[in-house]
Amino acid sequence: MTTTQSPVISSGKKPRLLIVFYALPDVVNGNIVMGFNEREFNSTLSALKSLQEKNVISSYKCVGCATKEVNQTLIMKTDEQQTQQQQSSKCHPIQMPDNLFHDWIHGFCKSIIWPLFHSNPKEVVYDFNLWKRFREANILFADQIQAVYQPGDLIWVHGYQLMLLPQMIRERIPEANIGWFLHVAFPPLEIFRVLPCRSELLAGVLDSNLVGFQTYTASSDFTQACNRLLEGIDHNGKELTTSVGHTCAVGVYAIGIDPLFVKKAVADIKTPIDDLRLRFGADSKVVIARDRLEKSNGIIQKLQAIEHLFEMHPEWQQKLVYIQICEPVTSIGEEELLAAVFELVGKMNGRFGRVGYVPIELKTERIDNETVFSLYRIADAALVTPLKAGMNTDVHEYVMCHGCTGDEAAGVVVISEFAGSARCFCGALIVNPYSKSEVATALNEALTMPEDERMDKHKHNFNYVTSHTCEVWATAFLADLVKSVQSDDAAFVPRLDLEKVIVSYQNAHKRLLLLDYDGTLTPIVRDHMAASLPPSVSSSLKKLSSDPNNKIYVVSGRDGSVLDEWLEGIDVGICCEHGNFIREPKSEDWISTAPESIDVEAWRDSILTLMRYYEERTPGATVEEKYSSLAWHYRNADNEYSTSQAHELMAHLKSISNKYPVDVLWGNKVIEARPSGVTKGGAAKKIFQEMQPDFVLCIGDDKTDEDMFAVLDKSNPIINTIAVKRRPTLAKAYVKEQKEVISLLAKLAAAV
Repeated sequence: MTTTQSPVISSGKKPRLLIVFYALPDVVNGNIVMGFNEREFNSTLSALKSLQEKNVISSYKCVGCATKEVNQTLIMKTDEQQTQQQQSSKCHPIQMPDNLFHDWIHGFCKSIIWPLFHSNPKEVVYDFNLWKRFREANILFADQIQAVYQPGDLIWVHGYQLMLLPQMIRERIPEANIGWFLHVAFPPLEIFRVLPCRSELLAGVLDSNLVGFQTYTASSDFTQACNRLLEGIDHNGKELTTSVGHTCAVGVYAIGIDPLFVKKAVADIKTPIDDLRLRFGADSKVVIARDRLEKSNGIIQKLQAIEHLFEMHPEWQQKLVYIQICEPVTSIGEEELLAAVFELVGKMNGRFGRVGYVPIELKTERIDNETVFSLYRIADAALVTPLKAGMNTDVHEYVMCHGCTGDEAAGVVVISEFAGSARCFCGALIVNPYSKSEVATALNEALTMPEDERMDKHKHNFNYVTSHTCEVWATAFLADLVKSVQSDDAAFVPRLDLEKVIVSYQNAHKRLLLLDYDGTLTPIVRDHMAASLPPSVSSSLKKLSSDPNNKIYVVSGRDGSVLDEWLEGIDVGICCEHGNFIREPKSEDWISTAPESIDVEAWRDSILTLMRYYEERTPGATVEEKYSSLAWHYRNADNEYSTSQAHELMAHLKSISNKYPVDVLWGNKVIEARPSGVTKGGAAKKIFQEMQPDFVLCIGDDKTDEDMFAVLDKSNPIINTIAVKRRPTLAKAYVKEQKEVISLLAKLAAAV
């Protein structure tokens, strides 16, 4: 995680930050009050305050669902009063009906996503109605963000509760600068893929400019899921590029805490540490664990490990007190889990307890910071052993509490290998939480560790906590967000002004239409030989081509015979094999645009042999032979494996292309080899110069169409170059999806 000066810091104008959580903490007079039960929010808020004070950001506004009290206050105010309050406030509370909030958070999020993301698929019961409610909630957030958005804002979305939000924001605000951060773990592919809505969730996140995770494992699992489950994903290690050219950076950012906040809170504790220890006995040892009441935190497993410790080392009986804090949450199975915890604690206290000695102290209410930090200070060891978790900041707070004032003994941390913090704290003892013997052994080691060794481990942990703060975390994420925005948005263009194009079309008398085929006139299909023209498009093309003022060319990488069959009965010209051959409307003669000196046969056999080799070794891949070019298609193959194969094939093809006049192109799930210098741009330029039109409409959806956009001067008002889907492009404008091309052609056909 980098801490270098970032574009956020160095740029002249400081951006405002919209930070989005699923719910806001308590709000007093429009200002956020610390103490919200989501500790991630507290860390984020501390970082934002510091960044604003240091002028890294100009200001920030928190967007999220309001508490019931705030909702009631908003309902009682007029729209004007609400607007005035929200403009001056650091909060923008969202009013959401109670039943929608319940279905969204306690329904879909807690009963489906939460157990799945913590690798408990058996607990998931998918409900399509809850999925619809999840979408409704995300739509409400998107509408509210659109209402408060100001040009230049950075939008930082937090949590799995809002996985659809980046895409919805992008639809409403195409130029938005969006980051998304996941505070919990992300599941392995084989678990995540059981979700029926898996592709929608991934696509929703990928419309961000940057997505962040607590650990490399979560980042890797997310990337693998995108590669395997989404079409047209290109992954280069640090970025994911979608089929429409949008680039989403992926990074790892381990969250921290605000050490000064903990230090101040500890300093405010009135009771001396020795007095606190007397409560448990001056010679007693104390182990503490603080968890939300959820199965993924392994509370039962912790208690079983403590029980095993008493069995393995009876000398700890009457000398060790284990404090288990179970913070209540509203989730499915909470009551059942709590009953099991009570039963096990009762059994252990009955078995190992004595008069005046209670070995297990259970706290099931929410506890204030002063009490928790007091217990942390006297605890000889902290047991942080979730079955799966992101970054557990309880470790940070425990370590900080043992280094604030200098009068505390060094505490030892026992961490689960499945917790994100396990790789951060090199002074911790790392264990498998499913092995009660391993955990018990580690606890005994922690409790009997020599003081110098305890201090050495503590110093390593303390240095990490004080150097990897929440401010460092937020600064690194925002710096990378700005970098990714600058990289991704450099070549983005505005959405098509449809009415302007129609007016320009109507006023012209010599019109040229250059239309790509796959992904433009027809949607992309898995079987590349099943892309025949839809009837509605065929009808529009017939009407347009019947106008004597129009001249239409379909410009494609397809073979001429295939296009001839699919465009039969439509009076259009055809430019096939990326413009290598042109056939004029109403003509049967093909004209080659390639230089006569180019010898296709010189390279054809070598490349065909190589493509056939990879076709045989990549199930689902096929080779298409054209007159002057070759194509290796892999849309039907396994995404991750075929992409790896494609990288290998490209490396071999480039070595061949250095020896012969051949260009190798990597398109949308296809690698093509064509004669050097032959492009769609060359064909478009030739047609334009010969015709000299007073209106040009050029539409395409992939990299090869950029050659046409490049040769057509978009500063010329008669030229209308259009990219299909928002992406970095040389075109003048874009349409959102291929269906808009169909609509545009239909409206042009009816315009004259």
